[in-house]
Amino acid sequence: MQVRRIAWPSARLVTDAKATRRRLAGAEIEVRRSHIVSR
Repeated sequence: MQVRRIAWPSARLVTDAKATRRRLAGAEIEVRRSHIVSR
């Protein structure tokens, strides 16, 4: 796994990082919504 990650092109790593950020942002929004609804 480590070797494959290093072998990946930087463009793919950047794309994965963007997707991860979007997922984290979406999760945060969902948590905030649920908190607002629960109150």
